[in-house]
Amino acid sequence: MASAETEKSSMPPIMGESNGSVCSQLSWASASYPDSAVFGVDSERLSMLREVTEDDPSGRFADLMDSVDVRSETGNVDLDDNRASRMENRYMTLDDKVGWVTRNRKVAMPDERATSAERVTALETALTGFAERKTDTVVTPSVGLTFDSIIEAYDFYNLYSWETGFGIRYAKSRTNVKGTRCMQEFVCCCSGKPKEANSTSSRCQCQAMIRLLCTDDNGWYINELRSSHNHSMLNTCAEKLHFPSHRHIDKYTRELVSQLRENNVNLSKVYSILATSFGRVENVPFTKRCLRTLCGKLSREQADDDVQKTMAIFSELKVQDGEFTYNVQVDDESRIRTLMWTNGRSKKQYHHFGDVVTFDTTYKTNLYDMPFGIFVGVNNHFQSVLYAGVLMRDETVDTFKWIFDEFVKMMGGKRPITILTGKMKCICVIPF
Repeated sequence: MASAETEKSSMPPIMGESNGSVCSQLSWASASYPDSAVFGVDSERLSMLREVTEDDPSGRFADLMDSVDVRSETGNVDLDDNRASRMENRYMTLDDKVGWVTRNRKVAMPDERATSAERVTALETALTGFAERKTDTVVTPSVGLTFDSIIEAYDFYNLYSWETGFGIRYAKSRTNVKGTRCMQEFVCCCSGKPKEANSTSSRCQCQAMIRLLCTDDNGWYINELRSSHNHSMLNTCAEKLHFPSHRHIDKYTRELVSQLRENNVNLSKVYSILATSFGRVENVPFTKRCLRTLCGKLSREQADDDVQKTMAIFSELKVQDGEFTYNVQVDDESRIRTLMWTNGRSKKQYHHFGDVVTFDTTYKTNLYDMPFGIFVGVNNHFQSVLYAGVLMRDETVDTFKWIFDEFVKMMGGKRPITILTGKMKCICVIPF
C-alpha cells in the first residue's frame, strides 16, 4: 500500500499548459501504469483530459484515448454516454487520413433574398440620383447601402472601381452556426503583402475595402467602407483591363451573349454588338479573349443535355412531317456514333433527281469535333437540293458503309447511278 501511494503521489499532473505536455504525460502514465486502477477510475481528471484533446489539431491522442477508455469501462459506466455525446467533435483517424468529423448542422440558408418589383436596387438609385448628387463617379458606395445578394454587391463595387481606376477581389468571409454566410469583404487588388520580396506584385497593403453584413431577410448591407488608397489610380481602359475583376462579364451581358450564340452569331459579330452597346470598342469592360472563354463555357453548358434536345426536336419534326426519318448508330457504351436524318420533301426530290448525288463532309467544325456529311443533288432548274444530313464520329470504312446503306433505306431502296465525293479513299473501297 505504501508503494502504491508513493507511486500515485509521484505521478506528474495529467493537465499541462500545452497539448504536447498532455501527450507526453498521457503516454508516460499509460506506459507506466498499464493496469492501474488509480488511473482508470479517475473520471474527473480523465474528463478534463478529454476536453483538451477535443480541440487538438495534431491528432496524436486518438489511440491513447481509446486505450484509456478500454481500461476505464469497468470503473465508470457513464463514460460511454459522455464519449458518444462528444464523438462529433473528436479528432478521428480513418484509413490513415486524419480529419475533423463534420458536425451535423441544419440546412444552409440562402445567401440572397428574393427580388421584389417594389424595391429599388442600389444601382438604379445611383443612376437616377447622379444628376442631383453631382459627384465624380456615377456609382458611389456608402455605409448602409443594401443589396439583394453578394453578386449584386460585387458588381456594384466593381463598377465603382472601374470608374475610380482600381480592381477588387473577394476577401475574408464568415459563416454562422446555421451554415449561412453572414459576412463578406471586398478589398482592393493591391491589398495584402506580396508573397516574395522584391517581386513585381502589385500588392502594397492597400486598405481600401467594404464589409457586407447579412440582414434578417437574407439581404446584405455595407457595414464598413474604406475609400482611401495608398497607390495611384489607373486612367485608361486598357490599363484597367489588366485587373481580373474588370474582365468579369456581368449577368445581363451574359444573357445577351447567350441569346446571340443560340442564334448562331459568330464571336466577332457578338463583340461588335457589345461594343455598340458600350459606345465604342475601347469602352468594353472585358477583352475578346474573355468573351471567347464565356462562349466556350456557354456551349459546354448547353451541351449537357444535347441528346435530349436533339431527340425532342426530331420528335417535333416528326409530328409536323409524317415522312421525317432519322436513325442512330450507337457504340458498345450506348453513345451516339452516327446520326442521320431526312424529311419528306428531300425524299421526293431524290425520287425525281437522285440519279447523281454529291456527298461531302466538313472536318470537325462543330463543338463535338464530329464531321458533318451532306447528300446534295441538282434539280431540273440547276438548283442544289438537299437529300440527307449525317453526323459521324469518325470517317472509317465501316462508318461510311453504314451511312450509304442507311441512305438507300431512307430513300425507299433506290440507289443512285453516280456518286461524286471528295478525296476520301475509304469510300472508294465500299461496294455500293
